[in-house]
Amino acid sequence: MRRFLSLPVAALCVAGVACGAAQTTEIDPLRRAVEIETTACGHASRTRGSGVVVGDGRVLTAAHVVVGAGDVTVTHAGERRVAEIAVLDVTRDLAVLAVQGVALPVIETADAAAGERVAIVDGVSSGTIDAGVRRRVLIDIDDVRGADRHERDGYELDAEIGGGDSGAGVFDGDGRLVAIVFAEPTERDAITYAVGGRELALVLGAHDRRYECRPESSRVVELERSEAT
Repeated sequence: MRRFLSLPVAALCVAGVACGAAQTTEIDPLRRAVEIETTACGHASRTRGSGVVVGDGRVLTAAHVVVGAGDVTVTHAGERRVAEIAVLDVTRDLAVLAVQGVALPVIETADAAAGERVAIVDGVSSGTIDAGVRRRVLIDIDDVRGADRHERDGYELDAEIGGGDSGAGVFDGDGRLVAIVFAEPTERDAITYAVGGRELALVLGAHDRRYECRPESSRVVELERSEAT
């Protein structure tokens, strides 16, 4: 891996949420944490993961949590709700879910510097973990479907996660979202990788699409415009 110079990321307007509104004081990140469960699409496995409420009716998670989903449900503040995939980016391993009835202010995002203390907040498996930013990196990794290799802007953290923590938010000391957890290396202990920076900006700013489960391929696919109407 090679080092990547930090590029500041300003607070973002999430697709489907009005831009230009005044930012409110950032709320407790624990209030933004959700649990995600899926039923299987075709022969894909059922999954359980984590996510972050990033705006009114919007949840950000790791794409691999939902890429093989038949149906998706989100549990937030003790309430279980049906969700739909609105954005699925298998290259960046990020997804946005549309969930009715989940209402929180638009999230504020930030960059983190090497040596900064952050928190992985309320992962389904590990709960909240204190972590340190080891470095910002371009992560060379296969896309979610294993079709091609890509570089992702992200962070290497000194933390150990468990199954179900993928999709959990990484927050700085001011409660701003820095990154989304997506992997830990098999050959190294107490290291976690999280995707952030420009990748968050691109996915949170993307337009909604329509997706459906294709059982014959055991994966979710984007519908062509003619199919979505």
